[in-house]
Amino acid sequence: MPRSTPEFAGSVKCVEARDFWRAAADSPNAKQGYHYFHNAGTYIEVGNAMGWAMAELLSKQEK
Repeated sequence: MPRSTPEFAGSVKCVEARDFWRAAADSPNAKQGYHYFHNAGTYIEVGNAMGWAMAELLSKQEK
């Protein structure tokens, strides 16, 4: 967490999403080089990781 924003300490989480990237050949929109080639599998993986990160943040708030 950057020191310039201490008010966010403990309430923000980063999710590493690069490993969820699917190849263009495995995606419905292979010609588009952004938005994960509109690959639903990638969106599901990113959403799942973000959900687990949010659950972790919320569980720390309850303590």
